Amino acid sequence: MAEHEKKRINARLNNNNLFAAVICGTILSIAVILIVSVLLSSISLKFRNPIRFSNILAIVSIILGGIFGGLISSAFYKNNPIVSSLISSLLTSIILIIIGLFGSDFNVSMMINPIILIAFSLTVALFAKGKNKKRKIRKYIGN
Repeated sequence: MAEHEKKRINARLNNNNLFAAVICGTILSIAVILIVSVLLSSISLKFRNPIRFSNILAIVSIILGGIFGGLISSAFYKNNPIVSSLISSLLTSIILIIIGLFGSDFNVSMMINPIILIAFSLTVALFAKGKNKKRKIRKYIGN
């Protein structure tokens, strides 16, 4: 095999897969949401009125899930981290909406948590995209 053919094959193997990045980001996002919500709900049992804090704690777990899911999906797919993070957060949001429909009827307030999840996931992806650009600029400058 020619040398340029080997380089092309190695570059193709090293090119990250969007599907794998989305699945990893979605699984991690759901896992973080579940683990953080269980931990925060067990902590909230120490309060006098834990129901009062349930909405805040749910939003905190959604924020952390969006951050970690977006971070992982953008780290696995460096070609376009915004797209991978957006698809991962949309898939996670769809899963959360489907799970939410089992518990109650659909209403507009159900859309707040997925919007928060998508917003924080995209914010992390934008920071990851900016970090990659800085590395490319430093590589060309020579620092």
